[in-house]
Amino acid sequence: MTKLVVTLRTAESEHEYRVAREKKLLKPIADETPIISFNYWRIVDNRYPYDVAFAKHHLLIPIRKFAEHSDMNLEELCELNELHSNYIAYEYHMMFENMPGARSIKDLYHIHLARYYNNRTEMSL
Repeated sequence: MTKLVVTLRTAESEHEYRVAREKKLLKPIADETPIISFNYWRIVDNRYPYDVAFAKHHLLIPIRKFAEHSDMNLEELCELNELHSNYIAYEYHMMFENMPGARSIKDLYHIHLARYYNNRTEMSL
């Protein structure tokens, strides 16, 4: 029986992601070039975005590597709160994180930042 893959990626993006993962070609997101950096956080492009629903899909990652939200120190948490209010809220439509069991990247805490398409005709369905 074929397993149904439920994803927010287009079939093409999902295929590219699976091939890269199988061939061990995935680059760690911590090594991605930042779009913008802050004191404790940086925003990087998501090389394998959830492009069915989102026109823009970036990842907010900590500069110091840690795996869980609870591993964040006070300075990181304060800057995250500031970014949420003063940057992310104006640049993106949505901020979310996958829960531990659903994360494909388990060793680096990260938050998804996304902007919706302007209309359905832009979507790749």
